[in-house]
Amino acid sequence: MSELQSIIKIDNNFQKSINLQLDIGNEDKVGKYIATESSMLIENEYINSIKNKHTGRATIIVGPYGKGKSHLLLDLISKLSHADRPFLPVIISPGESLQISFKIALNQALERAGIKDIVVDSYYEEAIKVILKWKKEYKDTYEKFKELIDTNEKAFCFNLRSCREKTLNEFKKIYAILTSGNEFNPLIQEDVVTIYREIADKLCKDYNYSGIFIVFDEFSKFIEGHLVDGFANDMKLLQDMCELANRSDESQIHITFVAHKSIKEYGNRIDKSVINEFRGVEGRLREIRYVVSSRNNYEVISKVICKDEKKLDKYLHARNDYDLYEDILDKTFEMKIFSNIFDKDKFNEIMGIGCYPLTPLSVWLLSNISEKVAQNERSIFTFLSGNEGHSLSDIININDNTRMFIGADAIYDYFENIFMDEHDNQKIHNEWLRADYALHQTEDLLEKQVIKTIALLEMCSGNDDVSINDNTIRLSLGISSTLLEQAVSSLKAENIIVWRNRTNSYNFKINIGIDLENEIKNIAYSKYDNVDECLVISRIMEEEYVLPKKYNMEYTMTRYFSYEFMTEDTFMKISNSEYLFKDRFADGKIIMIISDKIADISKVQEKVKKLADKRIVVLCSKYAFTGYSYIKKYMAARELSGDNEFIESNKALVQELELYIQDLIYEVNEIVKYNFMPEYKRSVIVTYTTLENIEDVYSEVGFNRLLSRICSNYYNNAPKINNEMINKNTLSAPIRKARIKIIDEILTNGDVTKYETGTSPEATIYRAVKKGIYDSGTICVYGIIGDFVKKCNGNKVSFGKLFDRLQGENIGARKGVIPIYIANEITSIKRAVVIYYHDKEVSFNGTTLNNICDKPYEYSMLIERGWYDKEEYGKRLYYVFGGDIEKYSEAGYDKMNITMQLIQKWVRGLPQYTLVSKYSDKKLNKFIKSLKRVDINPRDYLLEELPDILGANGDFSYKELVEDVRRMKQKLDGFIDIKYRQLEKATKELFGGAKRDDLYRVLMNWNDSVEKKVSSSVVSQRLNQFIMLLNSLKTHNNKVIISEISHNLIGMYVENWDDSCEERYLTALKEVIDEASGINDISENTDEKQKIVFTDSNGNIVEKYYNKADDDGVSDYLINAVESTINEFGDSLEMNEKVSAMIKILEQMLK
Repeated sequence: MSELQSIIKIDNNFQKSINLQLDIGNEDKVGKYIATESSMLIENEYINSIKNKHTGRATIIVGPYGKGKSHLLLDLISKLSHADRPFLPVIISPGESLQISFKIALNQALERAGIKDIVVDSYYEEAIKVILKWKKEYKDTYEKFKELIDTNEKAFCFNLRSCREKTLNEFKKIYAILTSGNEFNPLIQEDVVTIYREIADKLCKDYNYSGIFIVFDEFSKFIEGHLVDGFANDMKLLQDMCELANRSDESQIHITFVAHKSIKEYGNRIDKSVINEFRGVEGRLREIRYVVSSRNNYEVISKVICKDEKKLDKYLHARNDYDLYEDILDKTFEMKIFSNIFDKDKFNEIMGIGCYPLTPLSVWLLSNISEKVAQNERSIFTFLSGNEGHSLSDIININDNTRMFIGADAIYDYFENIFMDEHDNQKIHNEWLRADYALHQTEDLLEKQVIKTIALLEMCSGNDDVSINDNTIRLSLGISSTLLEQAVSSLKAENIIVWRNRTNSYNFKINIGIDLENEIKNIAYSKYDNVDECLVISRIMEEEYVLPKKYNMEYTMTRYFSYEFMTEDTFMKISNSEYLFKDRFADGKIIMIISDKIADISKVQEKVKKLADKRIVVLCSKYAFTGYSYIKKYMAARELSGDNEFIESNKALVQELELYIQDLIYEVNEIVKYNFMPEYKRSVIVTYTTLENIEDVYSEVGFNRLLSRICSNYYNNAPKINNEMINKNTLSAPIRKARIKIIDEILTNGDVTKYETGTSPEATIYRAVKKGIYDSGTICVYGIIGDFVKKCNGNKVSFGKLFDRLQGENIGARKGVIPIYIANEITSIKRAVVIYYHDKEVSFNGTTLNNICDKPYEYSMLIERGWYDKEEYGKRLYYVFGGDIEKYSEAGYDKMNITMQLIQKWVRGLPQYTLVSKYSDKKLNKFIKSLKRVDINPRDYLLEELPDILGANGDFSYKELVEDVRRMKQKLDGFIDIKYRQLEKATKELFGGAKRDDLYRVLMNWNDSVEKKVSSSVVSQRLNQFIMLLNSLKTHNNKVIISEISHNLIGMYVENWDDSCEERYLTALKEVIDEASGINDISENTDEKQKIVFTDSNGNIVEKYYNKADDDGVSDYLINAVESTINEFGDSLEMNEKVSAMIKILEQMLK
């Protein structure tokens, strides 16, 4: 045992990383969590989002491996699980299907919580239930089932419980065999989002939970290992789950993803399409950076390296090189990376004693390098507490006490295998290559340690306070200046390392017998003196475009401005700006004027005005361009890197040459950015758009606002489609296929309603395009396509013109959505459309529209002459009968049907009187008669029969035809109103009213004049009912009054009349008036009248006068019949009862 082993003990609790799936509920692991200031801030952020009902409940926590993200979440989950109203923690571990993984995770969470009443049904569970039912109730079926499976039934059910898709598919086939072809399709809820929402509600309502807390652990590995196929669907599910979380209210749902780096940091490691698909999810996530401060890191490390401080103090003071210990600490503390976060005493306590035997700088390097390359298998804590080779424990075990400190070389040794495999991080891997080459050039141990330290410092470079100089290397290794000087001198003499004055640091120098710098210079100035510097800059610029953020957010799409580089002379020679956009698409161009002298800004301004293109922004530097020498060297270096003979002879130089090229690229980029980017205020912005009212345009934010304003002015009517999968120019193969399916459904009048729900690419695309159908941009797009269709009426017109218009000023639509718009607009006239590829006719379908989108100028369209007129005719008719033009546009091939339906609906709404009347206009009579039929073929009727009815012959005008229909409709719509006005006039005249008198008042005045004598006289039932009607009238609406009078007198409302009813109405009305007028006043000639008086059933005295009627045969017959009827009752009725019955009859008659 070494002496250090007796002093230092490593806390092995830090050895293993946390696995949330396995460690959830492990309170021992929770108890060993060391909270830091940074971690507590993050935990509090989650707690506050719960307490304050924060809407940002979908988060992604990003931090390097080994920093404690999972341990933090384990601690947070423990707190949430033990709250008064707990959360149900759900840990997602992706499997074959992400949807299934979400369901399995929820079931596991419910089981852990002991909640047995809630079960997440799935096809797998249902399949097991069916098998168990067969086993219990259908023995023969069960035996056949066992014969058909490839394994035993227990293994088969185990695979189903494990959600093996292959096993489920096998079960479906067997089920069909055993049930005579029936499909296995249990009625269960399959939508993950719905399941989580419903269970969250149930947990809160029935179990007093606050909601669900979902953790998607190892999300980075999920992204890295996912195939491109199916990724879009998985991202759609995650997008929906994020939406569910962010919108959840009382039944809270939180979802957090655990990643070791942001998606932007992957570079070329994963497919670009994967990155693009993830952006839809990323936009709904609130990113939480798990940033552990350096000091927190150092404190935790010091707690891992446990030691007996008294023994350590004795050990250090007993060493001959104790002065070196103090010197290393003193000199290291002078570095700003430590003095800025510690006072001297705390530095000595944590770094000098707590982290011993590591040098303070090696601890800094350990912390930094672990953030760049650490993995679960190798991180800070595996180095500190692991037992494998090159770990701290291993070094302490074999320490021979010759070195005061364990230095940076130990860190290099531990992580070397990762450096070797780190192909994605070129800087790390390349530095390892250079170091590895250098290590093979020497056998000296100390020199190797210096090489490893230089490599490690280079890998962690980027901090201006840590230079790769003698002092830093010595403090990293913990050795004396004398020893370091010897090693460095030897390495320099052997041409292994070199001191660079430009960077004030050491670098590796690979000795290959050639001066690379001179070789490059010679080629640069001999062959590339007249290089096209603008072309070179465009190739090596790291930033190719800028996104106008405000515009993109408002219009839910991605527009961008690409950079162009030109000399002043080239720019001044531009005659038309369109050529700038022809070969390299962009929504706008940012042109940087490259010149060896200061550009003439006034001339540039004049040229911009002359080009008059809002999309162009020109940046003119106030200083001459100074990057020419770097460009020439870059071209020379590129030539050498492509020279096979040179590379073959200088293989060891490949990495250094590549690094040299990267350095040159960096220098050129820095010069361009510093001299042209507005935020550096060394350039002048020239645009056709005014710079007024843009706050601080010479800043990164202000310049971006300018680009957004340009887009808002130029692309002000772009359709808003919130789906990046389709709303772009170049689509992925799966999305192209989905677009074909949608278009084919539209063109064949298929059932597109199936796309109203679901998560398939077709469904999400269809809903996104349809959602914006009524916004101004979409309406404008359909208008342009409609104009194009008009031009194709009898003419063959290239689709290129349509695409130019749709992608040009005002619209700027992306190619991805245009075919869907075209299909929607022209599906109703599909039978009249002819599509040409050059001069050859081709089928009109989704595949053809896809091809048109790729090469619009190679395709053209012709519409059979006259079809457009018919389309306009149908649209105008639809509008005449009150239709919504937008719905007409959506109707596709059913446009004639919905027009006919609208006309028939109108006819059904007309009054009967309107429909049965005979008109002087024969066309009108024919029109009404034709519409009374039930079996109308819409297309035949509207295009053939109706024109014939209206007398259209030969080359008639559809426009005039519509006007004829409009006039007839107006006449029929107004017929009943006109008739009412006529009846009102006639009625008032009969009652003695004037033309302008109010009908109600005329009737009331008449009623007042006759009511007394009518009420005291025996009159006809008709007159009596008419008087009762007048007494009950409460309205001044003339139409209602006349219609009620009509119903009273002839038993029909005006709307139900026929042509004979008007005469009947007026005759009946005149007769009633005449009868009332013929009744004498009571006070006059009473002697000539007869009188009857009796008390009615209500006790009222009824007194009526009537004229004595002459005897005739009919009245005598009535008298005889009444007497006979009374006599038949004989003595069965008393005389009083007979009289009472007669009085009741009389009472009824006189009411």
